[in-house]
Amino acid sequence: MKTPKIRLAGLAFFLVPTTADVEAEERAACAYDRNAILQLDPNMFDQDDKAGWRELANRDGCQAAAADAIALYIESHRETLVRQWQLPSFKWHEAQLRAMAGQVSQATRLMRQSIKPEKGPEGFEGWTDYALPWNQYVLATIAFLEGDMDALKEARDRLANSPMPPGFDTLDRSQVSVPPSWPQNLDVVDGLIACIGQTYQEAYGSAHCRDVGKQEARRKH
Repeated sequence: MKTPKIRLAGLAFFLVPTTADVEAEERAACAYDRNAILQLDPNMFDQDDKAGWRELANRDGCQAAAADAIALYIESHRETLVRQWQLPSFKWHEAQLRAMAGQVSQATRLMRQSIKPEKGPEGFEGWTDYALPWNQYVLATIAFLEGDMDALKEARDRLANSPMPPGFDTLDRSQVSVPPSWPQNLDVVDGLIACIGQTYQEAYGSAHCRDVGKQEARRKH
């Protein structure tokens, strides 16, 4: 009688990554040269897709790190940003990134800080014509993040009724791929209305949300 063979299934051992391991990987994926980024001038830091915070934000899962980079830049260059009236836009971009990263309370606080004064710097012709509609866009976004549809629609209506600034329709659009329309950001707000309840990243970045929002706005208005 043959002795039956006993086959032992191969045992594989897997190490389950700890929270610390995952956080370390995320930090490595979102690493950047702090000294180099702080040496950029404000326009390059804010607008260049291959430098500053935008390069960092374009990496998967690095929105929070990009927001931290903006906060660090503001801390290091606050005097310059205040003098050049750029602080509200820097606060706004940090707020957007925090909203995309799910840091909603921080985002809404920063968005309120990005509201522009009605009176701008001396010699800045037309500041008020652009600042007031901008503020309605900001208030609409805050309402979206707070799930307040009534406030969102009210801000949308105020934005839609903003008078076009003198000369806007004659601006040189040859250097931009998508010519701006007036009121600016109205399509974004319509998208937020159409997709309220979704994440900010989904509602803000989705062409579908904007298309649905535009169709709905045409039907109602």
